[in-house]
Amino acid sequence: MLSNKNPVRALQALALGVVMAIAAGCANGTVQTHIANPTWQFTTIEEALWAQNNRGDRYRLPVDGQQYFPLPSPDNAWVAVEIQLMSNLRTLQVFRYTASGFKETTRNAASYLWQLASDNDAIDTDNIRNPAIRVVSWHPSSESLEVELRGETTDDGQYKKIHH
Repeated sequence: MLSNKNPVRALQALALGVVMAIAAGCANGTVQTHIANPTWQFTTIEEALWAQNNRGDRYRLPVDGQQYFPLPSPDNAWVAVEIQLMSNLRTLQVFRYTASGFKETTRNAASYLWQLASDNDAIDTDNIRNPAIRVVSWHPSSESLEVELRGETTDDGQYKKIHH
């Protein structure tokens, strides 16, 4: 019972009660905690892309290229990485952060998006010269990524489209 006569004892009793309730809830599996996603810094070490979070954890992202252009989502749960493979050839990989590191969510997202362009826009992707891909931005909710595809068509036209 809390008493107004001794506020220190009252706070101690309340704190103990809260701790015991949380411990009991965890034991029963009824209390869920949410740990916020960490913030990330990216570095390239010996041609490998590394991510280090504000907790000090380091992860090597499973990418292979000459240069990397990572863009974390606003909630830091995802990272889109533009990868420069050769002088003007770039690809895209998208990863989700898990407790064990980063897991690729779509195998070669660039190929997937070019296939969408082929299916939806009737573009003959085999005849696109200088194909390029560029991450524009993440949606503020982190639910989608805006990506630009562009290239030259064989009839000297230009193809450019933003995918969401």
